Amino acid sequence: MEQEREIKTYMMYFIWIMNKLLIFNKSDEEGCRVCQGELYYYFDIEHDILIKECGTCSSWYHGKSDNTIKEFTKNIRPATRTDLIDNKISWNA
Repeated sequence: MEQEREIKTYMMYFIWIMNKLLIFNKSDEEGCRVCQGELYYYFDIEHDILIKECGTCSSWYHGKSDNTIKEFTKNIRPATRTDLIDNKISWNA
């Protein structure tokens, strides 16, 4: 039972690290207007727009205009570098 608990803890930590590495963010250049937390880019497939989410307070912003978003479709995926380039958002990687 103890070994199973250690594996679950390890896997949760591993998934957290992979999310940090795979989801593009620009924490050095910008932060959430509410709490200054890290912002992560997502792509709304249905509306073809970039969306930013705060990793701390879960506020949502439009990728280009920085307006707060109240409602959007749940059909989103993590943004790729191509999504950022196509939407003319600079990315220094």
